[in-house]
Amino acid sequence: MAAGYATLKAVVIGNKIASGISSITMALSNPVTGAIVVGALAVSAIVGVTTALKAMRVEAGNRSLSKHFGDLSLSMKEVDIVADRLVSSKSLEGVRTAMKSFDEATTSMDNFTDSLNAVRKLNWQVGMGIKLSDEDNAAYKDDIENMILL
Repeated sequence: MAAGYATLKAVVIGNKIASGISSITMALSNPVTGAIVVGALAVSAIVGVTTALKAMRVEAGNRSLSKHFGDLSLSMKEVDIVADRLVSSKSLEGVRTAMKSFDEATTSMDNFTDSLNAVRKLNWQVGMGIKLSDEDNAAYKDDIENMILL
């Protein structure tokens, strides 16, 4: 019974292959569809080769990791212990401090840029011969001081 099933399966697969070859042959007989079929086959070949290369790279990387570090596996309990140590220890404190400092530096840079643009605008007005008002003079002084303090 198994031999009969295998024979039937081989016949069905052979029929599908023959049908596919026949379709390709018919498509190649027309120049327009032939060009499309050849292009599709080329793209399929490129995709196949690319996929195979990616799989080979992943496998090589996995082998390299195993070679350098061995096969590591942790139980869920061990993962929980490591995560608890990371979160409860001071190891993340430096990261938090750095992130806070980056935010402060960004705010300072934005304030500096705003003051610089205001000073440039007032410098342009003076260069054009426009007399600055007392309010503009005070703003100019404040912006210069802000740029120095930042």
